[in-house]
Amino acid sequence: MIRLHEDDKQHYVTTAHVSQLKMYQNHEDDSEEVEEQDDIVRKTESKTKKKRMKIENLPNTEESKNEKEENEFLNDKDYQPEIKKSTQKIEVELGSSGRPRRRRQPSGYLRDYITDLMNEDVYGGRSSEDKADLAEKKTREGDRKAGEREEVLSVLRFNSRLIISLYYFTMNFEFVKMYAEQIKQLQTHFKSNNKSKEYVGHTAKVHSVGWSCDGKRLASGSYDKSVSIYTLDKELLNKETTFKGHQGSVDQLCWHKTHADLLSTASGDKSVRIWDIRVQKCVATINTKGENINITWAPDGDTIAVGNKEDLVTFIDARTHKIKSEEQYNFEVNEISWNNTSEFFFLTNGQGCIHILSYPDLELQHVLKAHPATCICIEFDPTGKYFATGSADALVSLWDVDELACLRVFTRMDWPVRTISFSHDGQLLASASEDLIIDIAFVESGDKISDISVDAATFTVAWHPSRYLLAYACDDKDTYDRKRDAGNLKVWGFQSD
Repeated sequence: MIRLHEDDKQHYVTTAHVSQLKMYQNHEDDSEEVEEQDDIVRKTESKTKKKRMKIENLPNTEESKNEKEENEFLNDKDYQPEIKKSTQKIEVELGSSGRPRRRRQPSGYLRDYITDLMNEDVYGGRSSEDKADLAEKKTREGDRKAGEREEVLSVLRFNSRLIISLYYFTMNFEFVKMYAEQIKQLQTHFKSNNKSKEYVGHTAKVHSVGWSCDGKRLASGSYDKSVSIYTLDKELLNKETTFKGHQGSVDQLCWHKTHADLLSTASGDKSVRIWDIRVQKCVATINTKGENINITWAPDGDTIAVGNKEDLVTFIDARTHKIKSEEQYNFEVNEISWNNTSEFFFLTNGQGCIHILSYPDLELQHVLKAHPATCICIEFDPTGKYFATGSADALVSLWDVDELACLRVFTRMDWPVRTISFSHDGQLLASASEDLIIDIAFVESGDKISDISVDAATFTVAWHPSRYLLAYACDDKDTYDRKRDAGNLKVWGFQSD
């Protein structure tokens, strides 16, 4: 075959493929070059004593046909073989037009010489049987080496998998060991700290409880339209005051995240109230468009969001007490919450989904299909790693905040989960429903740490911000009149007698 090097203006001819060589005639010859080529042929003829063969299928010598074949040959991109080092090269100088100056058909000597070189260099002077034996031997040798390589690679792959498996086993073992120690310590703690204390502060059922950010006060909202404030002094919880002013049931309350004296409440009387514990009175009343059933205060303290029965969410400026915006949703909104940085706003709905919106522009970012049934409540872990949701399917799911991936599901409940709460260190998750227990689970593994026996469905639970104390309220009835609400709340986690 031929490869043209335009930079060198050299024309290389590979003898291994000389049967396809195209030479041309009817151009002016350089006599000196012809004589040099003939000398080369005569000198090499003595070295090649093998049978001379004619090269077949050489192109015709007519000028028009030569021109056509030359163009086809030079434009053939596939006609570019590698030049073998073992073959001898014949160089022909190119003219200014890019064509060989020497265009005559090679002499018989040259054809025979090139053919001999082809037979010797390409095939090594071997017969077809020798070539077949050599090829078979090389194939067997290649198969043997390939088998050895595959065997070595197989061992390496096995060892790699074994090393990786041992690594993950070791890591998991370390985690299991660490968690096992923590679980054992927590279980031991609650074996000696499992006492509940009951406090009566209302004349009707308590719908919501919550601790102030410093843990010194506990607030409760009731169906009797009042808000009660208790102070905690070590092992004693004393009633401090009762706030009145709402004209409807106080369904939910929420403390300021960093200001321990400010409390907000949502009521069925279509209003939101902000209370200042220092002056023990309401400092702001914000009228809304519907019967409010849930409320949350942004962690940065700037905004209060309240949702009503018509699935309208109202955003209130906590400093000016003015309504900033209202968002109407076309699905059932059950509970609302900001994440710990106030950058995103979360809603749970009746289709088992969690809607995540950016804040303050309230652009929808994600919709998570969290449960097959109504998603009732949502709570964020104080450490910022997780959030949890409770559902009508009796499941509690734990989610990674950054990846928005469900990590595990807690399955010990039999009835719809109404309320959940994380402990101050994020290690424990309390969940409650119509089951006659409140489940206390270890967050990282789902293991049961303890449970609290109750006599009726639980409405609300809330962990203390710095101690393992859990406040909760149930649908308890008066001891002497079972048709009358007890109006009490309880705190669990005190040291046993």
